[in-house]
Amino acid sequence: MEVGHQDSFLLTNLTDGKSRSINATVQVVSEHANWYVDNDVNIPAQDLEKAARIYEDQVRPAVVSALGDIWNPGIDGDPRLNILHANLSGAAGYYGSRDEFPRQVHPNSNEREIIYMDARSLKAGSDLYMGVLAHELQHAIHWNQDIGEEAWVNEGLSEYATNLAGYRAQSQDSFLKRPQVQLNSWPTDIQTSFPHYGASVLFFTYLSQHYGGPEGMGELVRQQLDGVAGVNAYLAQYETTFTEVFQNWVVANYLDASTGPYGYPDTDVELQNAAKVSRAASLRERQPQFSAQYYDLSALGGHVTLLFQGSTTTRLVGDGCHGGKSCWWGGMADSIDSTLTGRFDLSGLTEANLKFDIWYDIERGWDYAYVEVSKDDGQTWDILRMSRSTKYNPTGNSYGHGYTGSSGVWVDEFVDLTPYVGSEVLIRFEYVTDDAAHLDGVVIDNIAIPELGFLDDVESYTVWEAQGFTRIGEFLPQQYAVQLMEIFEDDTFRVTPMELDANNAGGLVITGIGSVVKKAALVVSPITEGTRHPTNFDLEIILPGPTGP
Repeated sequence: MEVGHQDSFLLTNLTDGKSRSINATVQVVSEHANWYVDNDVNIPAQDLEKAARIYEDQVRPAVVSALGDIWNPGIDGDPRLNILHANLSGAAGYYGSRDEFPRQVHPNSNEREIIYMDARSLKAGSDLYMGVLAHELQHAIHWNQDIGEEAWVNEGLSEYATNLAGYRAQSQDSFLKRPQVQLNSWPTDIQTSFPHYGASVLFFTYLSQHYGGPEGMGELVRQQLDGVAGVNAYLAQYETTFTEVFQNWVVANYLDASTGPYGYPDTDVELQNAAKVSRAASLRERQPQFSAQYYDLSALGGHVTLLFQGSTTTRLVGDGCHGGKSCWWGGMADSIDSTLTGRFDLSGLTEANLKFDIWYDIERGWDYAYVEVSKDDGQTWDILRMSRSTKYNPTGNSYGHGYTGSSGVWVDEFVDLTPYVGSEVLIRFEYVTDDAAHLDGVVIDNIAIPELGFLDDVESYTVWEAQGFTRIGEFLPQQYAVQLMEIFEDDTFRVTPMELDANNAGGLVITGIGSVVKKAALVVSPITEGTRHPTNFDLEIILPGPTGP
């Protein structure tokens, strides 16, 4: 690659998923990167040269040495990364894994390893610019090391890479002001995502400082299991789990002790959002899973009784099964391709129809579910057009008529299979997600081919081969971690977990607030894995009566 070389590129608007074409020219070639600028954008040469120098001398060595490298030489056969500067929409920068595939696989691929940087909001070579570039570099590395990681892990490690490169991830301040966001879930609305970035970067900063350092985070990047399962696999060598570390982490965010599990050895953290309680109260709260709600009890004084009552169950998906206790669910993760396939003999029929009930909540325009038929034992598949399916495809992610967006309610679907009678066929439900955010996905129930006398209500037997689809019920057991934190006059502290019974009821008594206890706080965390849905709990704060208890 030489300075002056020109190429055309497709840019993605991350707000609506639509693409547009630009032409760009290589303005700098450094040892490990080609630096493109949109022909309609002006970036001073000295700024771009400064950015290239810092990237080669500081950013890339710090990130690559700890976390690994990008695909090299990659799809384009060029060992250099491409860094494209243009006026972006919806982000200061992004890396798109679609570019790692040929256009026969994804029509919007630029067929090279690319990081896109916004020329309007970022001054090339500035600290903010270099921090964003380090963030996106981790995404490119992660795709090469572990395709399909969940967004909350991938984004957290990208913010961690920003810190690793010598810059500060500003998102952590947003989280410390709003710690009630779910750590292990990612929002589809970009406008609400900033505290989630902060939660993830602080969690992986804590993980790094207590369990393995930057090299350990590189091991986590290479871990092929994703999300909580990947973190658990990494933590197995330390004989602990994601949930156990999470419980220590929410305490560390409040105490930030100088030693031990309740602090950050190398980072100063100051929580800015604990609900101040100054009188007796009966609180009814609704809170996301793997989040933290803090209650500052320091103003109460004396003797305080805390009574907690949590829900015993929570929903796995947004709606229950349709007319029974079980249904088929396509799963909930990034970069998945879940299938539910059945073999049916239509050879003796003159007509046939497929009926089923479907509920879905799918990231609109990015993720899709399909109904398919094969007459050649799965060599090729016809995607069927359903009443609720659509050809809407702004991102190029769709393979044909599919379900995307939200059904809102259960929908009765019906499709004519008469074109396939006279032979044995495979019928398949398929759910495909991209590598960013996801929602609850797709749920199928009461699958029938009346002409065959076939009805599967998913309550007992099954004829289906499930890869990624699982039979589920409506609810999961709800779990909580409720922890009392007391700081004494001599600045020592005590952390006391509240013991909950089988009905998620428990209590604690605090004595000496305002005398031996300088500060007291309670942190409540719902900790049920595998769901994005919040839960309810009641907290009663009781003070002594006029004559004492």
